[in-house]
Amino acid sequence: MNAELGLIFGILIFGMALLVGVAIGFQLSEDQRTAGNLVIAPGDEDAPNYMFLDLDMNPESLTKDEKVVLRVKKITARK
Repeated sequence: MNAELGLIFGILIFGMALLVGVAIGFQLSEDQRTAGNLVIAPGDEDAPNYMFLDLDMNPESLTKDEKVVLRVKKITARK
């Protein structure tokens, strides 16, 4: 009985560790697939915000992909 309980407990811990490892792997691979940054900068007093595209790779290499991932970075105004 104790051996069976230990085996079930070991399998449960292994399964949880596997799920956590897969989740961490997906999170880390998300940053590696980004094509660059979408930078949002504040506009002048009455102007809306400006948006700039800062690519990490050649734009021609992006044309073969249907979708790309961009990191969004917001710049705050200096005071």
